[in-house]
Amino acid sequence: MTQITGALSAVAAEVQYSANGTAWTSFGSTYSKVSPGDSARMSGEVYTFDGDTPIVTYGKLEPVEVTFTLVYTEGASDEYKVLEDFHIAAAGTAIYLRWVPKGLTAGNFAFSTGSCKITNWKRSEVDASSGDPLIAEFTVKTASITRSAYAT
Repeated sequence: MTQITGALSAVAAEVQYSANGTAWTSFGSTYSKVSPGDSARMSGEVYTFDGDTPIVTYGKLEPVEVTFTLVYTEGASDEYKVLEDFHIAAAGTAIYLRWVPKGLTAGNFAFSTGSCKITNWKRSEVDASSGDPLIAEFTVKTASITRSAYAT
């Protein structure tokens, strides 16, 4: 079999958020990592007295948790503050998130959440023994992740 030639790195990746799922705001220069959780389907099994193997059935897709890692900054309109405000608002503010691994060129795969809320907010660890930039993380839980073709 011939080796693939279309492998990618995250060199041009972009992350965006939206209040309505239509108008997107880019903050790709803030993010360093997107970690989509497993996309699992419910399953079950039962054993009977007659037989050595289970009866297996399948159910619905389970929700997906996605963790985003971003660089900590303190500007009034920087991503860290905007998202933390969404998280700490009464009952949380619903947002949409999407990431485009290959960059903002029409036709590239874009992966997006439905309306979701930040379920976990991890503030920056401050360590005097490190020269690394400070980072923060947040996690959202979404019903599903949709793959589509990026369009401006």
